[in-house]
Amino acid sequence: MEENEKTKLSLFDHLNIITLDKRNLEEEELPSYTPYIINRFVSMVDHYLPVVNQINRYDLPKDVHQKFMCAFLPKRKQFFKYIKEKKEDQSFERECLQKYFECGLNDVDSMIEVMSVDDLEFVVGKYRTMTENNHAHKKRKK
Repeated sequence: MEENEKTKLSLFDHLNIITLDKRNLEEEELPSYTPYIINRFVSMVDHYLPVVNQINRYDLPKDVHQKFMCAFLPKRKQFFKYIKEKKEDQSFERECLQKYFECGLNDVDSMIEVMSVDDLEFVVGKYRTMTENNHAHKKRKK
């Protein structure tokens, strides 16, 4: 393995070093350490939020930040669940899929995750056509 590959650590490597290995970073490993991202992940655990909020107020050097996190966090394998930003409102698409497939919202949410954009557009287009035909048919009856 090349030396550049060895020293280039991922975010999860850094989190493991802080929580599990409890060791200081070597000089070559510091460039890939990002305090902001580490703070974002660690703050997802409610117990750590006040301390992370406090440490965010200071512009600490990377090595000092990493040493503080090693000292503060308990030594154990820790899972940091990252809460993603909610996707844009897809209420119309959800309604179209729900009516088209005649299913519940939980099923629709699962479908949206696995459907391609083209498939979603096809169903929404099909539903729009069905809706327009129904409105035209109702107007003719009156």
